[in-house]
Amino acid sequence: TPPMSGDFGPATVVLSSMTAGGSHVWLTNSGHYQKYVTLTVRFDRPTNRANLPQAGVTKKEIDELFDFDKVLGSDYTGEWQNCTIHPGKDAPGGCSNLVINVTNT
Repeated sequence: TPPMSGDFGPATVVLSSMTAGGSHVWLTNSGHYQKYVTLTVRFDRPTNRANLPQAGVTKKEIDELFDFDKVLGSDYTGEWQNCTIHPGKDAPGGCSNLVINVTNT
C-alpha cells in the first residue's frame, strides 16, 4: 500500500501549558517580569510556527500571536523548540514549544 500524502486541512491546535522559569520570576514594580525569565508555551501538537522563523521571533511577532493580560516585559524574543524534521530534509517541520526569553532592556 502506498503511504498517505497530501493536505488534510487545518487542525485545531490547543495551548496545553505555559510555564515560567528563571532565577527571578516575580513581577517588578514596573509590572514586568524580571530580566532573564523564560516562558515556555506548549501546544498539544506540532504547529506550523505561525509561519515564523524557528529562532529570532520578535516581540512584535509574539504579541501578534498572543493576547497576554499582563505585560511580559519591555523586550523579549522567542524560539520554537521540540520540532520535527521533514524526512530527507534539513528543514524543520512542526514545532510544539515556543520559548520566550524576557530580556527587559
